[in-house]
Amino acid sequence: MIIVKLQGGLGNQLFQYAAGRNLALKNDAELKLDISSYKEDSKRHYTLDVFNINASIASEDEILLLKKYKKYYGVKNIFHNLFVMNPDKYVVDDHIFTTKEQDCYLDGYWVNERYFSNIEGIIRKELSLKEPPSDYYKEMMDKMNTCESVTVHIRRGDYISESKTKKVHDICNIKYYEKAISLLVEKVYSPSFFIFSDDISWAKENLKINYPTTFVGPPNPIDYQELMTMSHSKHFIIANSTFSWWAAWLSNNKDKIVISPSKWLRKENHDAKKAFLPENWLTIDVE
Repeated sequence: MIIVKLQGGLGNQLFQYAAGRNLALKNDAELKLDISSYKEDSKRHYTLDVFNINASIASEDEILLLKKYKKYYGVKNIFHNLFVMNPDKYVVDDHIFTTKEQDCYLDGYWVNERYFSNIEGIIRKELSLKEPPSDYYKEMMDKMNTCESVTVHIRRGDYISESKTKKVHDICNIKYYEKAISLLVEKVYSPSFFIFSDDISWAKENLKINYPTTFVGPPNPIDYQELMTMSHSKHFIIANSTFSWWAAWLSNNKDKIVISPSKWLRKENHDAKKAFLPENWLTIDVE
């Protein structure tokens, strides 16, 4: 069995699943999911069970069986690292491309389509919802399908409110969205904009768009239905968020235009284009 550790929100879970699914197929192994991190994460939850995925939940004993191969630092762990630790069985980096183990544990975020691009068709098929969307989201999908729709995703929420997250992630300011919208309207005739955000009131107050605009804000947003609704758009202006990355990637429009901030993290010299954006996506500097 190959066990992949799930951590973070829905966008991160999708990357982790896709990487694990690819390795499981390659090594002819069963894929299992370690969802134990959500016992301690009250703000996020395991969500992949709403999709037609091909994986089961790993038991505590199965997880412990493979986590023993992890590398530990410190003098007291020298013996363990010499005789037990195995980077092909506890995979944290690009050993994922070379390991032939049928029993291993994946611990990482795997935020790049290179970890699963060779099974793109399988991933697209499996990341479909088991149940139909609500009437509200179905109405939005139908509307997006009948126009030159542009999804604009604005991520604020934890990027502003959580100190730990703020230290890692920059935030896309209004100048980024203004630049992105100006670039988009140069390339798309008669666009209609659909605004998705975890702070829809901020979006309504700050976004000024001279084209048909719909602010998507049901009373009780459902993250996975929102993601799949976004994916029905023809073009995208995404935030520095794996959530909107997946919405854009899952779109079936072969001629889609995707605009992303050039920098996703606060790290100096961070270049999202080199790190994990598809080659044909456009980027704009965030001031």
